[in-house]
This record gives sequence, C-alpha cells and structure tokens, in this order.
Amino acid sequence: MKFLDDKSKQTKWWNRNYFYAGTVALILLNIIIYACHLRLSVYNGTHHWYDTLNFLPTIESFLSCFEHINWMHVLLNMLCFLGVGLYLERKKGTFGILVYVLFGAYFVGVAVTANNLGSNWMGFSGVNYFLYAVLILDYVFSFRKELRNKTNIILGGIILAFIYVAMCFNGGISTFEFKIYPIDLLTNMGHYSSFLMGTVVALIIQITRLLAIRGKTQ
Repeated sequence: MKFLDDKSKQTKWWNRNYFYAGTVALILLNIIIYACHLRLSVYNGTHHWYDTLNFLPTIESFLSCFEHINWMHVLLNMLCFLGVGLYLERKKGTFGILVYVLFGAYFVGVAVTANNLGSNWMGFSGVNYFLYAVLILDYVFSFRKELRNKTNIILGGIILAFIYVAMCFNGGISTFEFKIYPIDLLTNMGHYSSFLMGTVVALIIQITRLLAIRGKTQ
C-alpha cells in the first residue's frame, strides 16, 4: 500500500511501516505517562554546559522529554508529533521512527543541558523540533530524481505547512499569539537548540545516503 511505505526504499522487516504502530505507541506512551502522573526524571541538581559530559544530568533531560505540565501541553505536543510521525514512519519504518525519537530525545537532553535548561525542561516539543529538522532535510533531498515521489511531495508539503503554522504561535501552552514568521523556533532556546541538533544529524544521514547512491551508480 503506497500510503504505508515509501516506494523509493527497498522494504525490509526493519524499515517497514507496520500501520503507523510506532507513532501511535509513542503518542499513547506520552499520554499514559501524564495521565498516571509518572515521575521519570529524578536528578534535581543545577545543570551547566559541562554537565553534558556527565551521564546523570543528560539522562534527566532525556527522560523529561516524556513528561508534561498539563493536558493541553501533552495533547498539543502529540498533535504536532502526529503530523511528523506519519511522514517519517512512512519513510523510515516503524522501528525507524522509534530510533529517531530515542536519538532525538538524547540529543535534546544534550542540547538543553548544555544551555542550562535541563533542570527546567519538560515536554516532547524538543523532540518534535529535532524531528522537524529531520523532516525538512528529508523533504528537500526527496526532490532528487531517483527519490522523487508524488505522494511524498504532497504529504510532505501539507505537513511542512502545518509545522510552519505551529512554529508561528507564541505565548507558550496557555495563550497563543500568531506571527507570520516562526517566532517559536527563533526565540525558544530549547527549541532552536534541538532543531540545530536535528539539522546536523539529518545532514549527516542525507549526505551518507547520497554518497551511497552515487557509489551504486558508478
């Protein structure tokens, strides 16, 4: 089914989309964690940039990505993740989206700890911004002739428009003020740090993929 798997990839068990089970499972996990008032992070010390060299502060920030303040917080984050998850799980597979989220949460942990945000950070939005960068780079590179696919272009364009609108809101999770430029990306340190980390990771992946394709055609 073309809406389950990207036809430009050779489908294997490890990159197959199992009916978006990864996206659904991650959304349910975040909702259950909040609904059950589970406390995942335990480190309460002050974070500094050099704490990224220590395991405990970074894991604290990693775990706090799956905790939320209130229902609006968790539901808005999961709504944003739903859009990016549908695109990436189709391209990367169910196991792929799970790996991207885990690596994304870890890199978010590094980013927010380095910016002294670790002890105050809570929510999945950092992971979302990491994935936004992955999606944007994937979409740009998907216009290459050997990767071009009409379904990917249309679906990606719709989701990118949704992401841009989400970035244009300001005021946190209680009030919303719309701007025509991505104010949330430009002013939220946790978000633009996570977006930058995602951009670096996505560029490495795309360049590696491009070199592999060129190697096969030579």
